[in-house]
Amino acid sequence: MEYLELLETVEDLNSEMFDTHGEVEYNFFLTTNGSIHIIGYGDTSLWVSCDDDRETIEDDYEPLKPFIKRKLRLYADLLLKVSC
Repeated sequence: MEYLELLETVEDLNSEMFDTHGEVEYNFFLTTNGSIHIIGYGDTSLWVSCDDDRETIEDDYEPLKPFIKRKLRLYADLLLKVSC
């Protein structure tokens, strides 16, 4: 994926988070070393380009934005189970 496409995805996710919850303590982030890209939330990595674990659909990956949202929900569920 192109860097600008990834950046747009992160900006969209942060906008949706703000629209839904207002100001929050953490944001989605994008970091890169030029060849490996990481998208995460807070201090947790949710997607790493060199280890892309999205489902493949007709020889293409599922869209990144819904995948990131699903990974965040799974992470939140895990935190709830551990904290109870």
